[in-house]
Amino acid sequence: FPYIMAYLNSNKTYFDNETLDTFEKLNITFLFSISSFRVIILVSIISKIFKIKDKSRLSLIMSFIYYIVIRNISLLRLLLYSLINFLNKKYKLELDKKEKIFWTYFIILFFKPLYVFNIGFWYIFIVSSGLLLLQDKIYKRKSKLSKTLYITYLSFLLSLPLVIYTNYEVNILSLFFLPILSFY
Repeated sequence: FPYIMAYLNSNKTYFDNETLDTFEKLNITFLFSISSFRVIILVSIISKIFKIKDKSRLSLIMSFIYYIVIRNISLLRLLLYSLINFLNKKYKLELDKKEKIFWTYFIILFFKPLYVFNIGFWYIFIVSSGLLLLQDKIYKRKSKLSKTLYITYLSFLLSLPLVIYTNYEVNILSLFFLPILSFY
């Protein structure tokens, strides 16, 4: 029960300190935080149920709601990226992915310059930017398992320098557990 509640509402108080330490050593604490990935899944489900074709507008609304409620740096990134994506389509700005990523992080740092010292900001910046830039290669994968493994290992490799910098060690077992946990 605590695992389900922590996953659904991103509240880690359901766990004792020993369990949280174990999660950190296994590098799986991200599973218990509200992330842009969950918002994207929710947007996909809602758009399929209500047959909404313009996901960018729905993504923008959902990101705004989540950010107002939770105030998470990952959701701020999604909100700004969705807004830039929406404006790009509406006004035919012809921004490519790199430019949209640049403007997203420029706006964040313009209004919150101290985020430059936030390790969470750097994790989000490196991993999400890497995944966005390699999105075409991810979608070329045929099976869901192949995509999940590719995303998981790519995220691991992208975050590896920061993991080493912050933890001074890497848990090799997480390479085996992450795909299993990410797939389910």
